[in-house]
Amino acid sequence: MPDFNSKDYIPAGIRLPHGAPPAWGRLSRVDPSGCELVTRFELKEGSGAALEFDLGDESFSDIMSRVRSRRRDAEGYFTYGISFTDEMQRRNLALVLSRLAAR
Repeated sequence: MPDFNSKDYIPAGIRLPHGAPPAWGRLSRVDPSGCELVTRFELKEGSGAALEFDLGDESFSDIMSRVRSRRRDAEGYFTYGISFTDEMQRRNLALVLSRLAAR
């Protein structure tokens, strides 16, 4: 499967359930099954969120996800292992990542 690792982080919006205010972070890795998200906002393991971000010229919104792991660094940033939970969205991401890898 294609994987996108970037020297530069990819800005991402985070929409949390239950009317919580929107949050933001940055993606350091993206593949069709999930991503690594770095943010100052605290999320609970197992919680769900909808992500939005751009890859190349493609914009993704409402990417359904679940926090599978988390760690906090000395500066107070959290790094989350995120799983994408919607099969159709994972397929679309795989197509875009394949196109980006072919460039």
